[in-house]
This record gives sequence, structure tokens and C-alpha cells, in this order.
Amino acid sequence: MSQTYIESMRQHSEEQLNNLSELAELAQQQPLRKFERLAVERSLQILIEAAIGVAKHCCKQGDISTAADGYACALKAHDLIQSQIPHAVLKGAIGMRNAIVHDYLNLDWTRIEAVLVSHGYRKIGVFIEEGLAYLNGRTHLIREYSLPDYNAAHSTEISVSQDSLLRTVKDLDRLPISSISQSESFVKSK
Repeated sequence: MSQTYIESMRQHSEEQLNNLSELAELAQQQPLRKFERLAVERSLQILIEAAIGVAKHCCKQGDISTAADGYACALKAHDLIQSQIPHAVLKGAIGMRNAIVHDYLNLDWTRIEAVLVSHGYRKIGVFIEEGLAYLNGRTHLIREYSLPDYNAAHSTEISVSQDSLLRTVKDLDRLPISSISQSESFVKSK
């Protein structure tokens, strides 16, 4: 895979993660206004579409046929790269993206707000980084995700080789983004 693509996608997803972090901080202080809410929706849409794009590239590199729909492709890539993110998170995220794009008149803002204030979108950032590490085909230090109370003292390393996909994840159980269980969805209820 092209290093240019990997770095461009990393920068692109980091930009959306940073946008969402700023908006989450603002949402903690006051109700979001109309344009801020639209910014949240757009950043979520772009981030999830980036995850689907990375998933398609992972499937292509792994010689796995890609399905027409983003969810099926993301699940195939998830299993290929042995992602730490539960299937339910991907299903919920892709469903939310589809609602934002196709069912915008009936959006439930409380569900989007729940993802924002709980920083649930960071799980998609992890999935993207896992996919990019797979595409890179070598040991890769995942960049930090603007995680409050985590960045200063920790990093998460994922070792990826084309042959074994052996992963060593340091401190993953302490990452807030991986605390969701297999049975929970992208949106955690309050």
C-alpha cells in the first residue's frame, strides 16, 4: 500500500478526531448550536467513511472479495486485521453514518450526542489505525488519539506482520475506547 495513502488517511482521520474532541469539550460546557451539531454529524460521517475506505483497502490487500455494502466489508476487514474493536461498534457506527446521510430528517440527536460526549467515535479511530498498520505491513506505533488522562503516560503498540498478524497491545484494557463489550453497540446509553 502506498505510504502516501496511509499518511493522508491518518492525517484525515486525526483531523476529524480532533474536530470531534473539540466539539465534545464544548458539548460538556453548553448545549451545541445548530452549526456545531451539523459539524458533529459531518465529522462523524467523514470518520466512518474513512474507516470503510480503509477496510476496503485491507480486504483488497488480503485478497478478500469486498462486499458492496460498507458493513459487510468492515466486518471482513475486522476479522482480517484481528481488530480489538467489537463488531457491534462497527455495525452501530456504519448505521449512524447511513442515518446521517440518508435519513437526516429523522435523526435522533440524543444518540449522536451520546457518541460525542462518551468519546465513542474514538473507537473508529482505533479501527482506522489498526487497518493502516495492517496496510503498512510492519510494526507501527499507533499515534495517540487525544485521550484525556491517557496521552501523557501511555502509548499503544500494535505489531503487524504480513505473515502472522501477531499483536502485542500494551495497556489496551485501560484505554477508554476499548472498554465497550461485545454486546454493546456504538452508542452507549446513559
